[in-house]
This record gives sequence, structure tokens and C-alpha cells, in this order.
Amino acid sequence: MLLYYFADKNELLTATIEHIATRMAARLDQIGGTTTPRPFAVLLEDLWQILRTDSFKPYMHLWLELAARAARHDQPYQAIAHRITTGFLAWAEARLAVDAEAHRGPQAARLLAHLDGANLLDAVGCAEAADDAIEAAGSIG
Repeated sequence: MLLYYFADKNELLTATIEHIATRMAARLDQIGGTTTPRPFAVLLEDLWQILRTDSFKPYMHLWLELAARAARHDQPYQAIAHRITTGFLAWAEARLAVDAEAHRGPQAARLLAHLDGANLLDAVGCAEAADDAIEAAGSIG
């Protein structure tokens, strides 16, 4: 029956993961509240507090698996991870208060790098190191 709606397993997988990513983004908007631009350190800390909650950990664990498959150039994982990443970067750019418009993109990428690194530390049982990394990143923000 699924083959009636999807051409193959990759199309089904893509639709499923993109649905999950859409739900996560909507939940992030719901919990994260304001769309008012915030300084890097504030947005980083706010996001970190959200992403490490029990309701977000499953999303973050799925993200690590997806990113690992993408790093091996597995399709459709690489294409999906790319779309999710560019979507998050656009989301972050819209919420970062920066001193110059040209800094918005690099700061969004830096935000994602810090969050992904802390997520990895947390996932392997180094929660304290993850918190320390977020705190240090915010202080040099």
C-alpha cells in the first residue's frame, strides 16, 4: 500500500524525516517563544535549555544519526540533512541580533556548530562538558 503513495523506500524515508523535522521546528517555535532577535549568547543559552529537555532529546538523537549517515554520503540522508541544516540556519539568522547584516549568516553557522558539538558531548555522556562548552561559547559571543 505504501508503494501507492511513495515511489520507493528513499521517498518514504525522506517524507517521514522531513515530517519529523517540521514538527521539531514548530515545537521549537512554540517553546522558544519570541521571534524578536536576541544576542548570540542569549539565543545559544535559550536553545540549549530547550534542546536538552526530555521532549527534545529524541529529536537530537535522531539528528546525530542522520548527520552520521550524511557524513558517509548516504542518500537520501545527506540531502535531508542538508535541507534541515539550511532550514535551521535560516531560522537562526532571523532570530540573531547582530551588529551588521553581513554577520548574520556566519553567526547562525557558529550557533549551530556550538549546539551540535554540545549535543554530541551530551549524547556520549559528557553532559557537564556540554554545559561548559555552551557557557564558554556564550561568554566569547
